[in-house]
Amino acid sequence: MGTAIVASTQPGTADSVMYTGPAGGIILSQIYAANLTGSAVPLTMAVQRVISGQTEPVCTALSIGASVMEEVLDPAKLAYGGLRLDSGDTLHASAGTAAAVTVTATT
Repeated sequence: MGTAIVASTQPGTADSVMYTGPAGGIILSQIYAANLTGSAVPLTMAVQRVISGQTEPVCTALSIGASVMEEVLDPAKLAYGGLRLDSGDTLHASAGTAAAVTVTATT
């Protein structure tokens, strides 16, 4: 089974929706953050659960180093196959510097 990119964006400094779970849901197997600038940039991501209304942090002020690409999902989520988004759940992202980090989610 191949990997498909379902979302790729450069978040701004304000929290914004990166991806919305489709009908039937989806499991995001990887979320990468690439920083091609010369300085580290903090990244914050969360899932807003539509049924419960709860916000589930994915990462909070995770420092993405200068000129690197990092896996955002923690090992516990990866052990369960990834991050599940049910229909209507939204994945949010913001960064310390607008358009400095590219975040990519795959199945």
